[in-house]
Amino acid sequence: MASGRGKPIVALEWDARNLRVAYAVWQKKSIEIRKAFTVPIPSEVDRQDAAKLGAFIRAQLDEQDVHVRRAIVDIARDQAILSTLKLPGNAPDELPDMVQYQIGKDLPFALADAAVDFAVPSSGLGEALVPVSVAAVRNEYVEHARAVCAAAGLKLDRIGLRPFANRLAVCRMMGDTMPETVLFIDVGPALMEVDVITPTTLAFSRAASVMVPKSLAGQGSLRVIGPVREGEGAIPTAGPEPAVISAERVVDGLILEVMRSVEAYRTTVAGLNITHAIVAGDVGVEESLQEELQRRFGYTVELYNPASTFQWAPDEGAAAVGFPAVLGLILGEETDRLHHFDFLHPKEAVSQTQAQLRKAPRLVGWAAFIVISLGVLYWANFSDDQVRIRQLNGDIRQLSDKQKEKEDFIKLVDAIRAFDRNDDRVWLDEIYHLVMALPEGEDKIVLDRLDADDKNDRIVIKTRAKDGQVGPQIVELLGGYVRPGAKTAMFDAEPGSVKQSGTPAGRYPIAQDYYVEVKPDGFRPPVVDDGGQAPTPPQPDRPSRPSPGESELDQR
Repeated sequence: MASGRGKPIVALEWDARNLRVAYAVWQKKSIEIRKAFTVPIPSEVDRQDAAKLGAFIRAQLDEQDVHVRRAIVDIARDQAILSTLKLPGNAPDELPDMVQYQIGKDLPFALADAAVDFAVPSSGLGEALVPVSVAAVRNEYVEHARAVCAAAGLKLDRIGLRPFANRLAVCRMMGDTMPETVLFIDVGPALMEVDVITPTTLAFSRAASVMVPKSLAGQGSLRVIGPVREGEGAIPTAGPEPAVISAERVVDGLILEVMRSVEAYRTTVAGLNITHAIVAGDVGVEESLQEELQRRFGYTVELYNPASTFQWAPDEGAAAVGFPAVLGLILGEETDRLHHFDFLHPKEAVSQTQAQLRKAPRLVGWAAFIVISLGVLYWANFSDDQVRIRQLNGDIRQLSDKQKEKEDFIKLVDAIRAFDRNDDRVWLDEIYHLVMALPEGEDKIVLDRLDADDKNDRIVIKTRAKDGQVGPQIVELLGGYVRPGAKTAMFDAEPGSVKQSGTPAGRYPIAQDYYVEVKPDGFRPPVVDDGGQAPTPPQPDRPSRPSPGESELDQR
């Protein structure tokens, strides 16, 4: 099965000088690389310090607006012991045991101190003997990668092998036009990698130390996010880097290591014929190396360009000449785990007992499903309890219908009662008593309008007054009014906002509304006497009329 197709992921790798990042998401039928960038690692960031390197990675992801949880990284060729074993391809479950037994004899350190994984060629399963690539990586490298991702706030999903990621990137780039054997050269600031690749496997891989001055890196080959400051990306060497090293000297050193690698591979393969080569890297000497390989060996040499792999424009692909490893890691997410490396989750042997135990839950599950289904079928159709349940359900439906009829009737009664309550209100009576409660003098206040608000069951009084002192007195008068035959005050008044009009002084510049609520006051209407005449209702006590020039408010 593929590792994690469908989930966004970020692939990371770092060398002595740069951090490379590729952020990918899966579409319906293809992978989309949303962003790929390389950043110089400042000199103050120690690559061996997981916390500092992780914090630097986190800062770059945030700056580029890359917000993803899953990450994959690779192990460089110089950090892994890589060999090829001829093992039976028709027993894949037994391969982990055979690999552990064979590789344990060749390691220069204890098997317990390493993570060991292997990859089987995609065309090798089922054959009697297949070339199985086996790699061992010290646990300290695995733990360092895990710690770096944790410090960057990422969940590490897989640790791959860099040469295998490069192989996958090259195979996808060349597609059906790939020759039988391809020489791949990846140039870094301190190390170069030389691989011999076939369409199905990594036939040979070697790392060599070749120092490339930072001064040779050109903007045409290196995609840099942000400025490069003096002293950043220093290469750790035994002594200071020479001030001037020509590109010709660097290319000669690279050519020498290519020749050594090819000759080392020729000793294991008779009649080796290499006609095609791919050059990758972002240190500024890739084009010169391409020309020199063509001139000296007659190879057809290309620069790595993944434009056809991801449907990019050719210029976009050319800018990714240094990205085969991170892009190969992402392409590996679509590959069955048997065909690539994962030092975070190495392939382990599955015993016969474990295989039977894995199948057991499925068998138990099917048996339980059949038994439960038969039991439910019998219980649902033939048990006495089910017959009784069906009868009760019928009774419940009948009662529910009757309950609905009763609820509809209650709603109708409530509506009639509400109409009656609203119809009892005779606003003329309330307005009459309201006027009786208000002062009769018009020297300080003028009544502009009375409105009956049926919706809120209140009366709205609109007034104008000479000054703002009248409002509290009005509220006090209304709140203290008790009509004849009542036990408590009839009104509860609340003043509205005060508005200053533009009328001249001496008129009534203060406009204010009052919201008067009619309260239950225990009023009992007078009883009609035997003569059929209602007794004259007692009149409320009213203050005497104010003298000219004196209002009722002045009297109070």
